[in-house]
Amino acid sequence: MHNRIASDENFKASILNGLRRALPGLVVFTAQSNIARGTADIDVLSWAASNGCILLTHDSATMEAPAYERVAQGLPMPGVFIVPWDFPIGHAVEQLVLAFAAGRDDEWTNAVVRLPLRV
Repeated sequence: MHNRIASDENFKASILNGLRRALPGLVVFTAQSNIARGTADIDVLSWAASNGCILLTHDSATMEAPAYERVAQGLPMPGVFIVPWDFPIGHAVEQLVLAFAAGRDDEWTNAVVRLPLRV
């Protein structure tokens, strides 16, 4: 199980709260508590990577390209999960729990994953 995640500054707290309830061993960092507001996405990715965290975001428009840039440059990228803003909260929690609880610690390395998960 991957046990360290981070969220960017606009990620819904209700999803994080659901993850904390469902996965009590999960360590959750939030950008709001750890980096300056308005920090560039590339720097948010760097911060998440330096803390060994998969990053959760609603922002596919500006987060996806910098994530792939990190991979292309050979920089660490533990993974990014893009959750559409209008995706139902319960479904988001359910799918993220499935991904984090069932997967290996390194399974999402260098991956950009969009919800809903396709099986």
